[in-house]
Amino acid sequence: MIDFSEVLGDSAGRKPIDPSKIFDLLPKQNSRYAYLRANQAAVLDQWMGVKRKRDLIAKMNTGAGKTLLGILMLQSSLNEGSIQLSIYALITI
Repeated sequence: MIDFSEVLGDSAGRKPIDPSKIFDLLPKQNSRYAYLRANQAAVLDQWMGVKRKRDLIAKMNTGAGKTLLGILMLQSSLNEGSIQLSIYALITI
């Protein structure tokens, strides 16, 4: 479980928007989440440039960290105020 309380804003009410910065603020309790892998950082960088578009898809291999990236993207959008409510659903085929 990842505690997102640290990224909900600082004492001045500023909330991080960049998902890579949000990741950096997370407590590193699990060595699996010590850093973003290069492919994860690349997807987040690309997403920042197109996040205003609808129906975006991030295609990555099994075990590449899609869930983590989806949660970081969602927190970024919530912090920005571009969305107020979201449902994040995961399926396995």
